[in-house]
Amino acid sequence: TKVEALLGRGKFNSALQTLTQHGSAIPQQDALYARARALAGLGQLDEANETLRELRGIAPDNIDAIVAQADVALLQDNNDAANGLLERITDIDPEHIDLRMLRAKMSIKASDFASAEKQLSDALIQLPQADTLTPKKATILSALADVLVKQGRSAEALVYMRVLAEAFPGFEVAQERYRESVALFEKGMLDQAKTELEALLSEYPNFDSAAVLLAVIQFQQGDFEQAADQLNESVDPELVHPEITRMTALSNLRSNRPQQVLTMLDAFPGTQKDARLLAIYGTSAMAVGQTEKGLTALQQAIKLEAGLSPAYIALAAYYNRADPPQREKALELLRTAYANNSQNPVLAKRLVSQLVLTGNAQQAEKIVSQRLSAGNKDLDALSLAAAFFASQKQFDKAEQYYAEVLKQDPANYAAAVQQGIVAAVSGKPFEQVLAKLKHAATIAPGRTNAYEYMLRLVKNDNQLQSVKVALAELEEKVGQRTGSAVLLAFLAARGDIDQASTILDTLNESNTEPEVLERARFAFDVNKARRELAEKNYESAKLSVFSALRSRPQSPELLGMLGQIEIANQNYAETEKIIAQVEGIDSATAKRLQGELHEAQGNKAEAAKSYLEAWQQRPSEGLA
Repeated sequence: TKVEALLGRGKFNSALQTLTQHGSAIPQQDALYARARALAGLGQLDEANETLRELRGIAPDNIDAIVAQADVALLQDNNDAANGLLERITDIDPEHIDLRMLRAKMSIKASDFASAEKQLSDALIQLPQADTLTPKKATILSALADVLVKQGRSAEALVYMRVLAEAFPGFEVAQERYRESVALFEKGMLDQAKTELEALLSEYPNFDSAAVLLAVIQFQQGDFEQAADQLNESVDPELVHPEITRMTALSNLRSNRPQQVLTMLDAFPGTQKDARLLAIYGTSAMAVGQTEKGLTALQQAIKLEAGLSPAYIALAAYYNRADPPQREKALELLRTAYANNSQNPVLAKRLVSQLVLTGNAQQAEKIVSQRLSAGNKDLDALSLAAAFFASQKQFDKAEQYYAEVLKQDPANYAAAVQQGIVAAVSGKPFEQVLAKLKHAATIAPGRTNAYEYMLRLVKNDNQLQSVKVALAELEEKVGQRTGSAVLLAFLAARGDIDQASTILDTLNESNTEPEVLERARFAFDVNKARRELAEKNYESAKLSVFSALRSRPQSPELLGMLGQIEIANQNYAETEKIIAQVEGIDSATAKRLQGELHEAQGNKAEAAKSYLEAWQQRPSEGLA
């Protein structure tokens, strides 16, 4: 049911709202049980107990209610009550699986992790449908991962983490809907597939395969900016404070998605004959370092469709990033693309930027003027003009054009944010810039760019306090706490974990979008882990790393930190197991860890060899 799916995903407020709206359609005992679970999940333990007593008044031997009461008793540290309820469950059903779960929880409270592991392993064996990740199985696996971490068996815990990340409670239902979307995609019914995927992701925001397929469709339909958001693997440095650039929190990131795109399109028989799919394939191959494969796919895409903008754009980006940069070659590609498709505003923007980059500002301005005349100052032309004049430090003109954009389209979030950025770089007073960005945030309070740039501007405590006041005023007005989530990430990245923790305690899925909330938690965990690792507080750091790994189980940085912790603890055998797993996810990180392990063991020659291999795979990263 929908309520069960919401509870399984931890959306307790949403479950309560659904019960309030549709509870009459649910059998009374089921509704009371679901309500109690939601209340317990929100920490309202007395209310949960009261609801369970009401349920047992109707059905004294309702075993689910007794189990829930025992859970609440454990949360309230009422071990006597929990033991009494355990005895009652044993009388009713001595083989009930939740008996093992409850005993495991009691063992964990007593720090008897070996006993807890046995109870959880037995519960796992007792479950039917071994290949299906039910909510019950997810709960057991999650608890088992925690117990393994506490016993120092990080590599085994990682396996369970990945299983949990790849699926989730309600996964079977979501997977079926995803398969239907794939079928629509393969039939060329892109609009229908896109609608299905968007609906699916609104319910399951962490369903990575669905997000990747949506990006593929967006690419095919020419919605390149949205597709790039889905597949982007780095934070935009223009919009994020330098201290949180590497944090990857609260930005449109997806762990290891380019590799998923390659895997998906390798399995799709139509890829080699579809220019747009080849363009996506090539872009993704470039992103994971498979340069030759990427170049071949992009060039083939252009042969199949001469006017295919994203293929030219991806190739131009490659030549701009080459060492040394081949900017003239990139410019030639963009000129060719623009000649084939001069109506494309994205191409115009890229060509103008490339002309500026190569010192051809006059030619760039000519294109801007042509588009302003041809488009009768439409929004795309105005935005292009604003960006161009900002790049030339003609801030008054840039401001004028952004003002025209907002006059035509007051809800244009991107223009409002850029107007704030122009005000900042032109040296306007902090409070004026903050006011513009605050206005941008009111247009789209659930998006993060305006908040991020507010914090990028902060240079002292007074300015930080002004931002906090602005966020509080915004949140009171719009009823969303996205700004606080970004502030949390900023504070955590600066090392102010205590303040970040205080904010995190106030965020929940009723006031923050689920995906933003998940990213805020990730930001907190990963930065807490960094601080603890720097302070050599290895046990706490390990717990923080695993908390972050729950949402990013393939994060090279987190896996690298985990390996470093095990090396510091001289758990060399465990480190070897971790390296073996990391090798299949990020080879450069695995090689670096192998080097650190060799170094810790005094094998300097082998360490140097591993470090060199890591550098050869990823020369952009320095090695200490």
